[in-house]
Amino acid sequence: GEVVFYDGAYPLRGLVKSRDEAVESLTQLPGLADIEAGLTAYAEALGKNPWLDRFPLSLSAVVPLDGGTRVVDGLGNTLPISPKFQQNWQLMAVSGGRAVSIFGEWDGLAWLPLGVVADGRFVGF
Repeated sequence: GEVVFYDGAYPLRGLVKSRDEAVESLTQLPGLADIEAGLTAYAEALGKNPWLDRFPLSLSAVVPLDGGTRVVDGLGNTLPISPKFQQNWQLMAVSGGRAVSIFGEWDGLAWLPLGVVADGRFVGF
């Protein structure tokens, strides 16, 4: 399908312009390789739009830790998961202690997971 974005310094809002007839299941999420790259992308977005309150952040290989209250990347960097997130144990179970791809919203303080891909399977929160 095709998505078109509203104009803006850092366009995030969009509309679906067209949809493909064939729907494939989501078995992989595109994402940044590590947390530092994610925070750099967030800083660049803030430079373009200082009023940005949430940033879409997708990380391709992080491991949930401490009962799903934070994640760690392959470099040992950690990112806290938002206290608003209520599916911590589901996230831990889906990951099985392995690296997974997670998409969520970063607010500058904590990350709110919205979906995860593990073993070729998508789970939405």
